[in-house]
Order: sequence, then C-alpha cells, then structure tokens
Amino acid sequence: MERKDKVINFVIDSEIYQKVKLKVALDDVTIKDYVTQLIVKDLNADRRITKGWESMKYAQLSPKWKKVAEHMI
Repeated sequence: MERKDKVINFVIDSEIYQKVKLKVALDDVTIKDYVTQLIVKDLNADRRITKGWESMKYAQLSPKWKKVAEHMI
C-alpha cells in the first residue's frame, strides 16, 4: 500500500534551526506545522501553481520536472 503522506528530509544551518525552534516554541506549534504552513502560503501565492497544472507552461521546466508535472495532472 502506498503511503499518502510524503517525507521531506534535509540538512539546515544550525543558526536557522535555533531560530526555527524559538519561533515554534513562541507560536506553540510543531516544526512540521510551521514548515507546512510556510510551504502552503508560498504555493498559494504562486500563480503558476494556483492556475492549475493543466495551464502550466511546461517549457519553463527542465525535462526531469516536466515528467513530474505531467504525472501530477
């Protein structure tokens, strides 16, 4: 069975991480919720995304990402 949720894992600068930890503590949220909210806010502000995948100009994407975008339609 394929898992619906996906995992994002990356290394982050220690100073940024400390600031993120402080921010989430002050806001009483998890790092996951904080980062997810930032991603959603950014995606919603990007007209290339909000217009829908069907109207995306694939010419702006590399061949690798064209395949990813086409798979998502």
